[in-house]
Amino acid sequence: IEDIRLVSSGNPELSDATLAELAKLSSPVNIQVFVTPTCPYCPRAVLLAHRLAMASDFVTASMVEATEFPQLSNRYQVYGVPRTVINDVIHVEGAVPENMLITKLMNVKDDAFMEKARANFEGMLN
Repeated sequence: IEDIRLVSSGNPELSDATLAELAKLSSPVNIQVFVTPTCPYCPRAVLLAHRLAMASDFVTASMVEATEFPQLSNRYQVYGVPRTVINDVIHVEGAVPENMLITKLMNVKDDAFMEKARANFEGMLN
């Protein structure tokens, strides 16, 4: 219901600093928030991800019910919720504050590059 209210108002209710950071995005960012129905912290994590998606055309955000999608949960090593996955590379545990999530989101390119470089290096060793 909160998402509907935010969309209808046209205001994602994010800080000016977060909006400024989102304006710097030039490539797509996909956020997946893994949840369970009984988790008291999950709605807050999902709402923040959806707010970021509402504020930027480069951001998409999805809520994934962890027990309904066990293959995805295993792929992203979801052992506790909420667990936020950004571009398949960055994992964030818990319902983190806005400034912490935007920092992770803005570093996604660097982390994705390092993850691929590490995987390539490990592949050369084997």
